[in-house]
Amino acid sequence: MLALADNVFIGHPAETNTAKNVLEAWTLSNDGKFTRLSQTELSGPAQTLANFGNLLAAQIGNQISLFNVTNPSAPTFLVTGGPPGCVWFDLSKAGGAVDRGLWLPLGVYGVSVVPIPSAP
Repeated sequence: MLALADNVFIGHPAETNTAKNVLEAWTLSNDGKFTRLSQTELSGPAQTLANFGNLLAAQIGNQISLFNVTNPSAPTFLVTGGPPGCVWFDLSKAGGAVDRGLWLPLGVYGVSVVPIPSAP
């Protein structure tokens, strides 16, 4: 779970073989009730969520899926990537932005970059 401004993002794992892993965005209505803004399918269960401004990173195993959450009602999937091999990273120590991508520190192994692809 990740709180960002007036919204809460939740990585909801699939509960059955027919369900999907999803990233949900929720907000609190003026009535005091939670209202789901969006639901976006993920390639696997999100282990960690982190934000870098309007860039939301969802860690799925050793990969990161990046989303532009400028509009939480319609998060835009940007890219999935991560470090090669079996080096691990700590998403809480990463840095990034919607227009630049994400940098994952890998300790003595350097830094892995998950770049944002250029728009066609």
